[in-house]
Amino acid sequence: MAEQAPPERLGRYEIVRELGRGAMGVVYEGRDPNIGRRVAIKTARRDLLAASGMADELMKRFLREAQAAGALNHPNIITIFDADEEAGVAYIAMEYLDGGDLRRLIEDRCSLSMERIADIGATICEALAAAHDQGIVHRDVKPANIIMLPNGHLKVADFGIAHVSDSNLTQDGAMIGTPHYMSPEQFMGQKTDGRSDLFSVGIIVYELLTGEKPFNGESVAAVMQRTMKADPIPPAELNYAVPDALNDVVLKSLGKRPQHRYQNGRALAAALRESVKAQPDPAVLALQALPEADGASTVLTRPAAGPDTSTVLSRTTPAAGGQSATLLSTSPPPGVPAAETISTRSRKTSTAVAGGLAGVLVLLAVGLGIFRGQRDGDPVALPGGPSKVSVEVYYSESPEVSADLQAVSGTENAQDRFAAAEQAEDAAKRIVRLKAAQITIRDAASGREIGRAETDDIGQAQVPVSASPEKVTFEVAGAVEGHTILPIKQDLAGPDHWGKAQFFVLYAKRQ
Repeated sequence: MAEQAPPERLGRYEIVRELGRGAMGVVYEGRDPNIGRRVAIKTARRDLLAASGMADELMKRFLREAQAAGALNHPNIITIFDADEEAGVAYIAMEYLDGGDLRRLIEDRCSLSMERIADIGATICEALAAAHDQGIVHRDVKPANIIMLPNGHLKVADFGIAHVSDSNLTQDGAMIGTPHYMSPEQFMGQKTDGRSDLFSVGIIVYELLTGEKPFNGESVAAVMQRTMKADPIPPAELNYAVPDALNDVVLKSLGKRPQHRYQNGRALAAALRESVKAQPDPAVLALQALPEADGASTVLTRPAAGPDTSTVLSRTTPAAGGQSATLLSTSPPPGVPAAETISTRSRKTSTAVAGGLAGVLVLLAVGLGIFRGQRDGDPVALPGGPSKVSVEVYYSESPEVSADLQAVSGTENAQDRFAAAEQAEDAAKRIVRLKAAQITIRDAASGREIGRAETDDIGQAQVPVSASPEKVTFEVAGAVEGHTILPIKQDLAGPDHWGKAQFFVLYAKRQ
């Protein structure tokens, strides 16, 4: 941004000094001469936004911050006083806050008690709950947007990309937010609600507890993949001071699907505060798994019991034909407290027990044939080679787009290059994820099938493979009503290459 002398005033506000600069404009310290009040003035210049081709929309979004936050009245949400546009500059006048943001607290590795960290998370949740009650979803909850005053009071700021329930400016399907703090549904461009904000709070609390982000990566594509697919390391394994209950509350807040998380900010706030008590109330923690409606595993918690009480632990996994396989243990593993869940505590307190239990579960799953796309007799682990291959399938009505994107496959840094191109093409509505696509992997030398699977509703599949030949052939086909989908057959060499995540973009010709 070119250096420019600050204006003497914006609207009725006198400009005192510049506080900072961003991509959209400048933030000033100002003064309201009518009552002598200090204000922070956030600006957006139309000329700086013109290059994006979205100046009008971005200016509206900027001013919507005032409309969203200005309608809220909560001690932990920044107060908006005024908003207007003058001479091509939109501005928002808000309360001036002396203090830093939560990002600095994390970067400085400040030592906070477990009680203080739980209180910070709970306070953010309660502020967001007030916004959610008004139909406002923040959608960019991150440490930089949490202001900490010298007296320890917190304020949630920057509702600039908030989605107001009765507004259509930000369309569903637009991926907006900061990658490290985004929920899976934001990455997928799905409709978001307050539970998406709570996922972001879970990440902030995790980071305060461990100094690490739960879903890290060197690229947006890597962060997205881990957020959507990978389980985070339990915070108690990175910081042994983390209480068991707090560990489990954070993990629940990071559920991949919204229905697996706390359903509102007040529930998560209460659970966080309860989790650091000497004897937390299980009813407030609410760690019992919710009923599954999507085929995912259900982990049942064990109610608190005395040391001599025999308790049943169970993990239920849907099997083919709607049946389920359940593994039962009539007593707690040695060293596992009675109020803990089998899903997270076993890794922390008894690695050997957890490993053995996981092995039994895998064998049980193999015996029942419940891995999607797996055939009878196929092994689930291959020494020296991959056991599963992650595949994503898209289609495009443009032969140029499908050809250009598919050409990226097999090149250096293909996943990162494709992710960048995919975001641009997806935003332009030129590619679509293809569900129910059929993926077959064959040994290129013999033609023998070594893996088969079908993509899910977001065009993704984990393809189990029964061998690791040097060269394989991927066959990908699908169907879309009103289109003729041209299948793809592609050879790839080297298990270290073809065993990594693959993507395919099929051409869909209108009939």
